Amino acid sequence: MKKVTAMTAVVFLVMTTMVYGFGGAFRCGGKLIRVGDSKAQVLRCCGQPDLIDTEGTVTNETTQKVGSEEYTTGSTTIIETWTYNCGPSQFMKILRFSGSQLISIEDGDYGW
Repeated sequence: MKKVTAMTAVVFLVMTTMVYGFGGAFRCGGKLIRVGDSKAQVLRCCGQPDLIDTEGTVTNETTQKVGSEEYTTGSTTIIETWTYNCGPSQFMKILRFSGSQLISIEDGDYGW
């Protein structure tokens, strides 16, 4: 029975590390920031980032033909990165947003 309990604990630890260790979340101000959160949620929990950079834009266009006329509609989404310096003994956190939604969390170099 002890082997089953120990094995369950090990599996749980490995699964937790996989979920949170590969950029799925990061703890900021005592709160957990996750992919899918909004910019407003991140600002509320973490405050202003140390660096904001615009990587580029993604444009989605659709063309529709009505009679002899063609109409093109589209939307442009800005891809933005926010960098948080967590200090010299921790990795910086790089948060990538598409529009206002957090799409990825990555570790950067050690902070300063």
